[in-house]
Amino acid sequence: MKTIKSVLISAAMSLLFVNTALANNYIPIIKVVDNKLHLSLDQGSAKAAVKIQDVTGATVLEESVVASEQFESVFDLKQLAQGAYILTVVSEHQETVQPISITSEGVSMDENQRAAYFPASVAKKKGKLNISLMNPTKSDVQLVVMDMRGNIRFQETIKDAAVIERGYKLKQLPDGFYTVIVDNGKSVFTKNLSL
Repeated sequence: MKTIKSVLISAAMSLLFVNTALANNYIPIIKVVDNKLHLSLDQGSAKAAVKIQDVTGATVLEESVVASEQFESVFDLKQLAQGAYILTVVSEHQETVQPISITSEGVSMDENQRAAYFPASVAKKKGKLNISLMNPTKSDVQLVVMDMRGNIRFQETIKDAAVIERGYKLKQLPDGFYTVIVDNGKSVFTKNLSL
């Protein structure tokens, strides 16, 4: 019964997070209009980074955005050579990756190829290390806690979970500085903590 209650609470918390994110417009709106790339970020995306990379990984366009209410920009990509590119929009709440193509006809994209990644939330509270992560692709997630010398003090692999909510007791770790690493196979989140 306790397990069912825990699952229901986790599901409710994840729905609350997703609904809050959607209600606050944390998700960037990416469109192609008149062969130009349009990007909109609303309220919740106060800070964001926009980057376009070519297939070799070279950055061909980069812009930092600080928007207190709303940010809209039109990117005229005529100066770029024809080919495949990756548009990445990183905000405090998610990273959106969208492949785009530039042809003689203009800019095009397939929204079905869009991927979203969510950063982990790592916090120390009441002697516990709390880790939360939205993992919609249910990819394997590696959790690692390392000490200052690079020694792994804790490691866990979580499989097939769309929502990860974990609390770890820290009593067995001596006082000191630690690095928490959360790796979902697509992005790596790190946070330094002192205990």
